[in-house]
Amino acid sequence: MTSYKDMITDDELFTDAFPIKLIDDCYYEVEGKIVTESYDADESVFGNNRSTEEGTNEKTDIDIAFACQLIQTSFTKDEFMRYIGAYMRKLIAHVKSNEPDRVANLKVNLQKKVDDIVSNFDDYKFYKCETINTEATILFFKYRDDGTTPYFTVFKDLLKIVKY
Repeated sequence: MTSYKDMITDDELFTDAFPIKLIDDCYYEVEGKIVTESYDADESVFGNNRSTEEGTNEKTDIDIAFACQLIQTSFTKDEFMRYIGAYMRKLIAHVKSNEPDRVANLKVNLQKKVDDIVSNFDDYKFYKCETINTEATILFFKYRDDGTTPYFTVFKDLLKIVKY
């Protein structure tokens, strides 16, 4: 199994248990499924027989979020622009120090993806790892053009890949 971790927090963001595509040597697209998980206890083990009229304690989300304890967060467009500017500076500095020959092409591809996110801002949801760190990697959630297939976009270069 391969785990993709945030270099900043060391939290797992996704694994190879999900379909992954590397796009333009710049970011991953990780496909998932929308699932519903129940957090209700089976009260019959305690001798109780809960009424079916009571509500259930369920949560619907993308399976990757459940598997990796990702938390949905939110941004205004201005907050997002501040976050992504700082994150991109950190990402570019990291690539400059490790693979300087990639920087020019990477900047172009990053800008294209950020422009897409900003121009379609209302179509995206944002997720973060469970560690509260404002500099951590944000995952960008969206549905494919079919309207039913959810996926995350995650920038590649501030991830640590761990093989088990």
